[in-house]
Amino acid sequence: THTHTQNLIFHHQHGPHHNTMAEGLEDEDYERQLAAAELFRIKSTHANAAYRDAVSDARESVLQEAFGRGFLAGSQTAHPWGELHGMLSALKEIAHTREKASEEQQADALLTRLQEQTPTSPDQAVLAELRASTETLLASLSS
Repeated sequence: THTHTQNLIFHHQHGPHHNTMAEGLEDEDYERQLAAAELFRIKSTHANAAYRDAVSDARESVLQEAFGRGFLAGSQTAHPWGELHGMLSALKEIAHTREKASEEQQADALLTRLQEQTPTSPDQAVLAELRASTETLLASLSS
């Protein structure tokens, strides 16, 4: 029926003398078949467009959901690292301002050790050890 549909559309565009299949058709029958062929073409065009839109929407939705999960996981993992980094940087600056070289060197050493850890997947044991050392340094600078 696809070839028949194409013949009907061709006949409609170029006149009846170009299409021998349509010669024997009654005018009403021919118009009905031509309308059906046109309807089929329109439905096919819209179905294809709807399919492409649905695939595009689904792809976008999946990408957004995956980004959201990854962002949340990354921020939950990296936040403690960043918080510790900020605290050590502040303690180093406080030690420098107060001219406490020993505490400044200690803060610098802790910062260096922290920076050896990947922010998005730090070793939790090393992070806990660095946090404890940071709290000790904070107590030392507070007195």
